[in-house]
Amino acid sequence: MLGKKEDQARQGVQGLRGGVGETGKIALFGDAALPWNLKLAAILELEPGVSIGQHDHTGEWELFYLLEGELHGLEMGREIVLRPGDSTLTGGGQEHRLENRGTAVARVLAVIAKA
Repeated sequence: MLGKKEDQARQGVQGLRGGVGETGKIALFGDAALPWNLKLAAILELEPGVSIGQHDHTGEWELFYLLEGELHGLEMGREIVLRPGDSTLTGGGQEHRLENRGTAVARVLAVIAKA
């Protein structure tokens, strides 16, 4: 499956998972059906002050890989700071949240797969 840039339209998602502000979402494969039990393969863009609310991943796993910017959050009950090259893996009913407290946009690769 090939994900061409011209098929990757940016969509704004207001209050993602109960968060604050609009999170940009770029689906890497457009509207194509994803294989391998994948629910999401996207770049998420969080402007300063935007957050993804606290939520759990029951019956699925989510991988975040920070491409640029900085994100603060909660992962497995502890406060974290993600910088470019850092990643998280959340699943098995675990909860997490993320917030851009910086002054630049944060871009994160997000992949969600059913367990």
